[in-house]
Amino acid sequence: MPTVSSSAALGIGISIRGAQIVVSLVILIMGALNLSKVAPYASIVDITVYTALGLVCGILGLIFYIPLITPAAYVLPPVVVLVFDIVMFIFWITAVALAGYYYGSEDCSGGYTYTDDDGDIYNGYNPDWQIACETGKGIIGIGVVGFLLSIVLIVLVSIYSVAPAAKSNVVGSRNWFAMGGIYPKYSNAMTDSKDAEAGYVAYNPHEYGTHDGTNRVPQAQKVQHYQLQQDVPSMYRQQTEPQTYNQPQDENTHNFQSPHSTGLSMGQMNNINPSSPNNAHHTG
Repeated sequence: MPTVSSSAALGIGISIRGAQIVVSLVILIMGALNLSKVAPYASIVDITVYTALGLVCGILGLIFYIPLITPAAYVLPPVVVLVFDIVMFIFWITAVALAGYYYGSEDCSGGYTYTDDDGDIYNGYNPDWQIACETGKGIIGIGVVGFLLSIVLIVLVSIYSVAPAAKSNVVGSRNWFAMGGIYPKYSNAMTDSKDAEAGYVAYNPHEYGTHDGTNRVPQAQKVQHYQLQQDVPSMYRQQTEPQTYNQPQDENTHNFQSPHSTGLSMGQMNNINPSSPNNAHHTG
């Protein structure tokens, strides 16, 4: 799976979510105008079932999408964002279907004919109906854009956030998303789950380091896979259990002295005869 840099994730996420906010605002305005014009002529069922759903899409869209382009996106788990995107997709496609059923075949010229009790036919013009019809058809068009964007977002969130989070068992955890609610804050969070199986963890060296130059992470302070608190470069990912190495010791001695502790060079150390009583360090 291709990775996305932090800056690209931020730009793409805000751009796509920004488009969803614009679409939600447009359908909200159209829905409000539509209801104001059609209400005197339509039944309660027609208003609530066929025309008001566009208004609902606009309201819910603004409530859901606006927080995703703010730091509020940090507190939303991947699974929650995916569920909301699926719910919004259902609202969008339902609004399109119902508005299409109600206005799809209508003539929006505003003209109409009616027959009186005597059988006489009259032609008339109703500007309110013309506006209601045009905004109803507008709800169909903008609703199509809304549900297509929802499909794109469901795919992106699933691939780039929910799938890698599920592999690391953090699909319900917070502090995952970059602003936009599509990509993770950290590009290394999208690495293959083999890193987790190999025992790698990610940690913040400023918060979890030992300040002694070793950069080792205390056992109690290790971070779960990919649950990062700040932007952590991949160079700070290390194995959970640091490797230890056994220093070679002379078979006749119990103590090993490094060149630094004896003041000897490596060449002088190599020339030492372990069998010499002056050079052996026995511990009685």
